[in-house]
Amino acid sequence: MGAGQEFVSWQVEQGSSAFAVNTALGEAPTLTPDERSRVIALVRESAGRGVPIIAGICTSCTAQGVAEALRAQAAGADALLLSAPPYNRPSTEGVLLHLESIIAATELPILVQNDPERTRVDLGPNSLVRLAARANVLGIVDGTGEVAAISGAHTALSSYTTRDALSAPFLMAGVVSALANITPRLCAQLHLSVCAGLFSQATAIQ
Repeated sequence: MGAGQEFVSWQVEQGSSAFAVNTALGEAPTLTPDERSRVIALVRESAGRGVPIIAGICTSCTAQGVAEALRAQAAGADALLLSAPPYNRPSTEGVLLHLESIIAATELPILVQNDPERTRVDLGPNSLVRLAARANVLGIVDGTGEVAAISGAHTALSSYTTRDALSAPFLMAGVVSALANITPRLCAQLHLSVCAGLFSQATAIQ
């Protein structure tokens, strides 16, 4: 078993409930398409069928995004995490057409990530409501750290945050955590404490 597979097995033992792989936060842009598919397959093999795998799609090329989505589905991904095209600041309509083309190419459940710090594009409430009309779009992963964005504007979708420092207040929505790569057991305990209503315990963990 390689180091990556050992890491996945350890994550499962520590209580991680899903894996987001090939996302914009990691090294996916430096991998070849075959390598990205291999990452998904290895995580699937190590985690087993009971742990969902969410594959990130972050590209400025719509055709490449569609191809990546289909490869991820074939490799065993359970869902996709779509980001706006990074860095080149397309129009809002251009972003929506890009995302909608990828969404239409697959029947996998979709999470849409709004991360203007990385992509330089901020998906506002109207854009998210439009995307939510698609049957397989299930949630928004918010990277802005704005509590109001989760609690108010995105009520049409399930909501998650990528900001680990705000895990406790955001856990009524959900967290896609980078910190869980290092401290998965504490992150899992934080989530379970909030779900159980043990808020003082959750605050202490946070």
